Order: sequence, then structure tokens, then C-alpha cells
Amino acid sequence: MNLDRAKRVAALLDDQDVREAFETIERDILSEWRSAIDAEKREACWHDMGALMRLRARLKGFAGDARKEKAGSTA
Repeated sequence: MNLDRAKRVAALLDDQDVREAFETIERDILSEWRSAIDAEKREACWHDMGALMRLRARLKGFAGDARKEKAGSTA
């Protein structure tokens, strides 16, 4: 467990600007997907969305250690 990294990532995920950035990118990808004419473009958007979801999940996984530590200290 790398608690220092976990705390940094947790703070990053709690940052309003970072949350807005993720939401904006997600909306942009969905908009591109909806306006795509061909299957190739839609597939590219699908891969982009998957990458965004994997990034978010990885960051949440890193932050989980800090959140577990925080929850354990208040128990």
C-alpha cells in the first residue's frame, strides 16, 4: 500500500476541476459517438470511453487505500 500516493490521488479525485474535466471529456465522447456517421468512428469513441472509464477506475483504486485508512481512523 502506498498511502502517500493514495492520499494524493484521493485529493485529485475530490477536486472539482478534475471531476468537471472527466465529465466534459465523457460528454464530448458521447457527442462524437452520437454524431458519428460510420461504424469506425463509433468504435473509436467506444474505445475512448473505455479508456476514460479504465483511467477513472484505476485512480479510484489507488485512492481506495487512503479512503480505507481514513475510514479506519474514524471507527
